[in-house]
Amino acid sequence: MSNENYKIIRNNEASHIYVIEFEYINRSLINSIIKTKIIQGATSTNNYKTLQFKASKVSTYSQYKKNLLEKNGAQNLSINESQNLIASLVTQLEYLIKYENQCFLGYNTEDLIIINDSIFIYLGCDYLCDIQNTQDEIVVSIPFSPSDFFLSPELLKVKEIPTYINFKTCYFSLGCLILSILLGNIEFYEEYLKVESSMDIFLDNLHFKNTKLHKFLERCLKKKPDKRTLIYL
Repeated sequence: MSNENYKIIRNNEASHIYVIEFEYINRSLINSIIKTKIIQGATSTNNYKTLQFKASKVSTYSQYKKNLLEKNGAQNLSINESQNLIASLVTQLEYLIKYENQCFLGYNTEDLIIINDSIFIYLGCDYLCDIQNTQDEIVVSIPFSPSDFFLSPELLKVKEIPTYINFKTCYFSLGCLILSILLGNIEFYEEYLKVESSMDIFLDNLHFKNTKLHKFLERCLKKKPDKRTLIYL
């Protein structure tokens, strides 16, 4: 498994050992995995360019969907299984915000890695941004499109860069990522892009309405960024 930013290698001599080799130094991203203990026993080299851990399986999201299809007869994640997904990704993001003053500009499925079918980590190092403490804003300085990652309403309105937006743009994108995995498709996102409206109407039609999961997604997908939270109750 590889892309231009990292490659994932399985040890030939010890098949339960995996290494993620990053093209560049990724201290904060690696710390968000090690210090939170999302992956128990994970270690890094001193230069923060590699992450090593034990696992029986490491999958891309595409491979994970195939596993779900074989296991459940469908490519979507069940509501019960969603708790691991939310716990992993929220823990990683909250660490980045609290201890590194950083967050992801957005989430996509291409940089989502699944370990042992139960641990989810996000490796979108291209999209890590510094948070300006006084304004709770990040600087958007790279070109992007709706196919790069799930875009928030405020990012859809950006016409030129650099520009400043609320860091909670990442909450909306994370909510879309989780929803796409729960449904096994991005049809809701494609419809959202067409009408550029809020997610309220779509959320009202979900089959798990009035659950803790539904309330969590409602909080992530608020149209106004300052109203978004990552609370799962």
